[in-house]
Amino acid sequence: MYMSNSEIKKWAAQKSEGNKLQIIIAIIIVGVISSIVTSILTSILPSNIQTVESMGQTIQVNSNQSIYQSIASLILAPLTIGLIVFVSKIATDTKAEYGMIFDKVKNIGNCGRIILTDLIKTIFIVIFTLLLIVPGIIKALSYGLVDYLLANSDFDDKSSMDVLNISSDLMNGHKMDLFMLELYYCVLMILSAFLLFIPLIWLVPRYHLAKYKFAETLINGYKSGNNSAAA
Repeated sequence: MYMSNSEIKKWAAQKSEGNKLQIIIAIIIVGVISSIVTSILTSILPSNIQTVESMGQTIQVNSNQSIYQSIASLILAPLTIGLIVFVSKIATDTKAEYGMIFDKVKNIGNCGRIILTDLIKTIFIVIFTLLLIVPGIIKALSYGLVDYLLANSDFDDKSSMDVLNISSDLMNGHKMDLFMLELYYCVLMILSAFLLFIPLIWLVPRYHLAKYKFAETLINGYKSGNNSAAA
């Protein structure tokens, strides 16, 4: 059954109680690994050091850093999906183990499919963004369910393009809902800076749970419809 954003936010707040620490630790694990991979890439790949002036100080920066971060993000896409799997266990009151974060990495075939899907998704979003910012945002919202479809084992037999197309179809009529949900948590996270980011302890787990619940309601509706058709 489809849930409104207000219902999803309320559900996420309730579900995060008692589960905040687990989700935060899982996010830290993924973040640390991401930092390590980015550092390795930075050390072994060519650097482009430039000198910039900032607030009266001269700072040297590696202009290739953002490129290496993007490459690391692509390589670690299966870990991102694994994090969603971990969150899904908490959301469904199933035992969540940190090893689940690495489940998608263990299957080389599925791991490659995830990386390919993420690459194609990124290319499409970049192309639409180059046309105009708004089409890029719309395309990104259309692909808002891609990671959650990849995390769902029921879609392991789907190709990269199948996953992208299913996400686009399911997001028809729901793009604004996702945009407003993202905006709500984004604004709160920015405002948390005035409280030394302490509220992130509550906001980040709620955000991940809310995103999962939003995706779950649409994906379950799709699976139910397919099952009915098959019957």
